[in-house]
Amino acid sequence: MFADSPKYRAAHFEALKEDGEAHLDGNPTFDRPLFVQFCANDPECLLEAAKHVQKYCDAVDLNLGCPQGIAKRGNYGAFLQEDWGTIHKLIRNLRDNLDIPVTAKMRVLDTRERTLEYARMILDAGASIITVHGRQRAQKGHYTGLADWSILRYLREQLPPETVMFANGNILQYGDMESCLEATGADGVMSAEGNLYDPSIFAAPPPVGEEGREYWRGKDGKGGYRADAVLRRYMDIVHQHVMGREPPQRAPLFMPSDGSAASPAVQPATNGELAKLNGHDPPEEDDEDQRPAKKQKLSTSSDDQTNGTAAILSKKAQKKSQLKHAKSQQHARPEKVTNANLIAMQAHCFHILRPLVSKHHNVRDALARCKAGDIEAYENVLTLTEEAVKEGLVAYEANPAAFDTVEDEASGHGDVADPTEVVESSDEAIKFQDTSVRHSRATRSGRR
Repeated sequence: MFADSPKYRAAHFEALKEDGEAHLDGNPTFDRPLFVQFCANDPECLLEAAKHVQKYCDAVDLNLGCPQGIAKRGNYGAFLQEDWGTIHKLIRNLRDNLDIPVTAKMRVLDTRERTLEYARMILDAGASIITVHGRQRAQKGHYTGLADWSILRYLREQLPPETVMFANGNILQYGDMESCLEATGADGVMSAEGNLYDPSIFAAPPPVGEEGREYWRGKDGKGGYRADAVLRRYMDIVHQHVMGREPPQRAPLFMPSDGSAASPAVQPATNGELAKLNGHDPPEEDDEDQRPAKKQKLSTSSDDQTNGTAAILSKKAQKKSQLKHAKSQQHARPEKVTNANLIAMQAHCFHILRPLVSKHHNVRDALARCKAGDIEAYENVLTLTEEAVKEGLVAYEANPAAFDTVEDEASGHGDVADPTEVVESSDEAIKFQDTSVRHSRATRSGRR
């Protein structure tokens, strides 16, 4: 599709604006280095697709790790791993005909010895870097389980020392990266789903005492980037890079140290303030002409009555026309949104706000009602998120022990606790390890 359809390419890889200026994907000011990943099973088709992006990226990656049903139906991703001949041709054709390096992502096979042979074949075909996901193809859905880092360590020890290898799997938060690098000996870490749920996954936490308003650290020393801070960054990115305008001015994020969490009491509005709320200017106290006129006796002349009747009919016709127009607008089909960045916003936001929406159903419901391109609706979700985080911060300050319950229970269930449960225990509307990363559709890599 990418090779054949200019329309598809324009929607899914936005390297240039209409005037030829650098836009989003591969923009040298904020989106490099960039590897562009493709799934494929036809060497020539893959090469043609890669040539469209090679000017705007630093490498082209072949995805041999996708285990989903769509990959099985299309015979690509992890479902090519029995067809080594095709894989070799795909990689070699890119290596011989592109001006940039070729990389590949693979999954481990049923034995470490077979996995080693597989990795050697991919490197022999011309891959400059291999990324190894420590799960087998069948490990998905309910059978996902944990990635086996010991196989990656075996590959590191058996492959030539100059081989550049990235690790993938079990990367859910910042601290997992150092653990993975130490356990596997890999040169870097690649994150897919972990990065969707936690865009700050590659961002080091600030030093203690320098958290600011975007990062939250609990009394136990654990912390993460706040959900409202992440969503603000996300919305500002959309305003600036997708909508092409300056983000709105925003008040500082709430901190418990700001003072009382209660909203200030609303004073009764004066007549003048009520007039302003209703869209009118209040009369000046010393302006006799602006004071309400005394009741006047109605004229009984036939001319005045005729003019008055005509005015009433004219107002009725105008009101009827307005109602008709409003009704037609209500039933009019909205303009279709085709920008992939706007279409993906709802799914992105549900990923980012996952720990929060399970409790704050108003946020969940508002986000579920958002339509592609309706930025005001997403700004409303941000407002609700800020209120939810404020509520969580106040609750934590009042009783920190209440947020330790689930974490304590999870830690007593065995060798490995469910990391999503641990996150949701104390992060539910308080923190979530996210920060500003453009919502690119390309896979990102973190290098040492």
